[in-house]
Amino acid sequence: RSIVNQAGFDIREVRPIDACPTLYVPALFAHALQDEMVPPYHSRALHEAYGGNTTLVTFEGSHNSSRPDFFLLSVAEFFKRVLMGEDESLNYKNPSVGRGL
Repeated sequence: RSIVNQAGFDIREVRPIDACPTLYVPALFAHALQDEMVPPYHSRALHEAYGGNTTLVTFEGSHNSSRPDFFLLSVAEFFKRVLMGEDESLNYKNPSVGRGL
């Protein structure tokens, strides 16, 4: 079965960047600088277009390289900050709340 049949959409038509300006949940973007499968500019574009608080971490390596320790520590710190309530961006007021769609 194809992805279209299983998921109900064509993955080639998915454009996450279109949704980014409307998203406000803190996000962590990460990218290996020598990734040839997904070029690093994809993560940078998502990071720049995102409506909420974001963190962008880049590191040496390719798509399937082992991730460096500093990156793993960055992920742990991001989750600690967001999940433990230490992220001030969680106290935002969504500009679309109270407006009709």
